[in-house]
Amino acid sequence: MKKFAILLAMTASVFLSGCSKESSETAQTQAPAQQPAPAQPAAADPHAGMAAHPAMGSPGAEAAAPPAAPQHQGKVVKVTHAAGYTYLQLDMSGREVWVASAPVNVKAGDTVAWAGGAVMQNFTSKSLRRTFDEITFVETVSVVN
Repeated sequence: MKKFAILLAMTASVFLSGCSKESSETAQTQAPAQQPAPAQPAAADPHAGMAAHPAMGSPGAEAAAPPAAPQHQGKVVKVTHAAGYTYLQLDMSGREVWVASAPVNVKAGDTVAWAGGAVMQNFTSKSLRRTFDEITFVETVSVVN
């Protein structure tokens, strides 16, 4: 018990001495901050002469537009809306193509255009209960009539 009391007294004295040092250190560090800093000469740009990152361009320069994805067009043969998608059967110069996009108002006979997309082979649509040999999922299609 006597050892515990000594240990407790030593621990308390360490904490108390730490608190008094902290307040005196805080006062010392705050004093210089109140004084105005001496004027420093302007530093040279450490990045001067370095080429800009290609994606960023140089400061102040206009960013170049990304290259446009190839534009595709087709004539709508059939439209089916299901599960948050619009499925379009298209005729592209005599070739049957299926495209799925975000819901869009189109009708058979319209000509639509799209860019990019992800091609899926043997895709099974549970909502339509059918498998497409090949279908392209795109963000959006637009009517170009």
